[in-house]
Amino acid sequence: MKKYRLLLAVLFLGPSLQAQVSAGFEFADYDTTKIINGSDGKTTGYYGNADNNGSGMYFYAPIQWDTAFGGYWKSGWALSKVIDTTEEPSDYLKHLYAARPGSGRNGVFDQAWAIGQNGSKLYFIDPVTGKHMLDQLISVNGFYYTNTTYAYNSMLFGDFVGKKFGGTTGDDPDFFTLTVYAHSTLNATGNYRVDTFEFPLADFRFADTTQDYILKSWKYADLNPLVKMAVLDSLEFKLSSSDVGQWGMNTPAFFAVDAFDIQFVESVGKFNPSIKTSVYPNPAKEMLQIQCAAKPTGILVTDVQGKMQFVSVSALEQTQEEGYFFTADIHSLSPGVYQISLRTDLGIVSQTFIKQ
Repeated sequence: MKKYRLLLAVLFLGPSLQAQVSAGFEFADYDTTKIINGSDGKTTGYYGNADNNGSGMYFYAPIQWDTAFGGYWKSGWALSKVIDTTEEPSDYLKHLYAARPGSGRNGVFDQAWAIGQNGSKLYFIDPVTGKHMLDQLISVNGFYYTNTTYAYNSMLFGDFVGKKFGGTTGDDPDFFTLTVYAHSTLNATGNYRVDTFEFPLADFRFADTTQDYILKSWKYADLNPLVKMAVLDSLEFKLSSSDVGQWGMNTPAFFAVDAFDIQFVESVGKFNPSIKTSVYPNPAKEMLQIQCAAKPTGILVTDVQGKMQFVSVSALEQTQEEGYFFTADIHSLSPGVYQISLRTDLGIVSQTFIKQ
């Protein structure tokens, strides 16, 4: 018997097809500078839009500049087009805003990214209107992340504060990790939760030291499947390192992000009622068994008003004779009539069930 992980995708009762955009920082107003960090005295944030045409508003990145001590980038994000991939002793002034790959996620035609600090947040609620920029038609699948040249060189060579990762022998089990907290409101229920994801920026903990690395290319941070049934309120980014001293982390607490993978739905007619599907028992109290001849890639449960309801599901399993099946935990649903819709590789199919 084969087992698959069922990716929870937001489905809709109307005919639909998922489409995607890459939302980033290419269309920010860089004007004559290669850095937007609030030093102009007026910029306090940036609305992320589609990298291919500059349209839409998908997230808000706050930018804070402090005028104390001659002025410095205090918190939040800095948008950058600074290119410097030189491997040399780390230099704060030269390397801070440079992404180590030397370009944005999409190569030479993408020369913009964002630099984040420890504790930076991206918001999906417009600070001006208070409304969600991502609604139930849109979800965030993931984004790309990498090291800044500043942090990379600090870990590669060591500097006056941070150590050389691996130590003098190369055997020290060092690490530098980006932890992402996905703050979300579950669709329709109003309940709140936080999902946690860890993405390594450097890892020297392998038994075989030839596998040790410091990330210098863009890597995809997959937020699926945990956030797919949620409306994201924000993403919070925190850094941790094995190199910690009296005053906290010695590794430069900076990272780079780009190309947020935004998924939304367009109407095109994809229902396929011929797909053999069954749900049982029906009525059901606690658990609902779902069996489908086609391979499910997403699930949606809605009440009679069409409001989405969150349910947790088991791993997807397959048998040669009966296709695919999994279990949905429906104990938290109120008694009533519901519709379960499955997106499959052959189209969308729906079934009605009763929760006792």
